Amino acid sequence: EEIDSITDAKEFEDKVVTFFGNSLQDMGYTKPVVFPNKKEFLRTATIHYTLVQSICELYQFIDGLNVVGVLEILRNHPVESRAILQCSCNKLTAEMVDGLFKFNLSDEGSNKNQQEKSILFFWSEFLEDVERGDIQKEIGDSNSRISIVVSLQAVLAFITGSTHIPPLGFHPPRSIAFLHDENRKMHVSTCSNILFSQ
Repeated sequence: EEIDSITDAKEFEDKVVTFFGNSLQDMGYTKPVVFPNKKEFLRTATIHYTLVQSICELYQFIDGLNVVGVLEILRNHPVESRAILQCSCNKLTAEMVDGLFKFNLSDEGSNKNQQEKSILFFWSEFLEDVERGDIQKEIGDSNSRISIVVSLQAVLAFITGSTHIPPLGFHPPRSIAFLHDENRKMHVSTCSNILFSQ
């Protein structure tokens, strides 16, 4: 981009020699480095650095996709494949994060049921506070303190290890387990997709 923005012929030639110097031959660029050839030079440099330098890795990746026929499926169904494999990175909401979790409440009318409903209420309130940016943490010493605002992405990363919801969702589905006989604070198992709460 910097070289592309240059409009002076001498500056262009100096920058190319400074940036690329000995690698001009490696790129396969055999023409003189002159301003009228700027577009062709940039095309050659771009192809070299984005494709040619990593061609072995690209072929290895393609071979890996071929092993079980995934590449053929991707080629035959590109739109559907993109929807499954590409993160949409939609903005998270408290409702989205809350909706990820399944839970089983104790018997209606029991003390445990009341405690579990209270936990779920405070969990929803916490997520809404995070969404509004109301949850902050001060870190550092007295000389250099900074305030960090907790985000829904950070909450999701704590619970799942991911800052976004995958296109196919979480497997197994996320769940909340209530621990009535433990004094441990809220913790998670990202392997079994369970949020433990007391």
